[in-house]
Amino acid sequence: MDKSIYQDNRGWKYKVRAGLSDDSFKPFYQKPGKSGWHGCRVFIWYASADIAQIELDAYAAKKGWRRILCDKDMGI
Repeated sequence: MDKSIYQDNRGWKYKVRAGLSDDSFKPFYQKPGKSGWHGCRVFIWYASADIAQIELDAYAAKKGWRRILCDKDMGI
């Protein structure tokens, strides 16, 4: 599954990241000009990165966010 990074109209970036355990993943956001990533409260924790990515992809499509980077773009 492609791992995509999205950007909304405010310039916030969104991507799936792991939590503190090996089986917890959720979408995180990063505000423009900031280095830290924060968990998106609208999402629950998922047991796999693929499921979290599917949820982020669907939410991004619903919100009209644009994909700015994916595994294919990185040559992975």
